[in-house]
Amino acid sequence: MKEKSIASQRVLFIGRELSISEIADQASVCCAEIISAAEDLGLEVVGPWIFVSHKMPNNSNDRFRIEFCLPVEGDFEEQIEGVRYQLLPALHCIYEDYRGPLSDLFSHGYAKLFEGARAAGCRLTDESREVYHNWQGPDSLDNHIELQFGIV
Repeated sequence: MKEKSIASQRVLFIGRELSISEIADQASVCCAEIISAAEDLGLEVVGPWIFVSHKMPNNSNDRFRIEFCLPVEGDFEEQIEGVRYQLLPALHCIYEDYRGPLSDLFSHGYAKLFEGARAAGCRLTDESREVYHNWQGPDSLDNHIELQFGIV
């Protein structure tokens, strides 16, 4: 477990109230809409996808707020229906890099981060982020996802 501070970032995003089991289907739809909006607005993509979760549940059925975010730069005077712009706030966090398939993300990624936070006595906020540095598909061993939890 490591600790760092992340600067604020300008992003296009779509937010949804979902359960964990709904994320994969909604991510593909929302991310395609965001990419299309970025192209239509002539914005430059300047970072990897960031999925921001608020009050992530302990099971796969409870609903929570998730925002699919794409860091961009450019002129934000126009808007595309359904896709919003925001300044993703700065975050002081603990983080771990996870590499592998989505099926092991919670057992081998989040569990390691939770254990480290508990051992270090960290007070977590309700916000967590997944930064998709390399995405090859849900079953790929080559995925690289940075897991971040806000700390007080």
